[in-house]
Amino acid sequence: MCECMQYGGYMQVPGGQARDRKDHIMEVTGQGSAEANPDTALIQLGIVTESQDVKTAQDENKKRLEKAVNALYRQGIDKGDIQTISYNISPKYSFQDGKQTLEGYEVVNLLSVKTNQLDQIGAIVDTAVNNGINRVDRVQFQLENTQVYLEKALREAVKQGYEKAVVLTQSYQVSLQSVPVKVTEISKGSVPFEREASAFAASASSPSPVFPGSLTVSAEVRVQYRYG
Repeated sequence: MCECMQYGGYMQVPGGQARDRKDHIMEVTGQGSAEANPDTALIQLGIVTESQDVKTAQDENKKRLEKAVNALYRQGIDKGDIQTISYNISPKYSFQDGKQTLEGYEVVNLLSVKTNQLDQIGAIVDTAVNNGINRVDRVQFQLENTQVYLEKALREAVKQGYEKAVVLTQSYQVSLQSVPVKVTEISKGSVPFEREASAFAASASSPSPVFPGSLTVSAEVRVQYRYG
């Protein structure tokens, strides 16, 4: 959106002349952001089993799953924080001399493990791997309690919008009413980020350290001001 001045129903772009100075309105946008430390991690783990017989592959997958999940429960992960996000059974074929032959089946079960104990991520991954998990995909860091940071980002966005309005009115040598006519929130949210989790798995006696870093909570507003 271009920063311009609106005179009633007439849009006056920079360089033009005003035709009517009643109820002059300008509209600007502002952006703001706040840095925050993540408070939650989602660890994506998986179990992959193969067999010539589909039931055997399923049974082995289930056995590994139960062992891994029970180990995570013992480590302090709540039952509600472990969820299945994907379960897939696929045939596996070999190709030779233009002929397709069924070799067996692959069963893939993907899990999401949620934790607020960010200093325990390495240990959680180790526990899972040592108890049947054979696929470690990624860790996603998130921020669940965003309110304080969102308010800070919104204040910064409104301030930026006001500063834009001041620059525009000074350029045209007109006065600005500092109280906005209307403020509309355009967007908000935090940006989660991921790290490859395979590097976090180490020996059970020495889990790899994980450094979550920070997240950005952003906000954008559209603000209308009167001027004259």
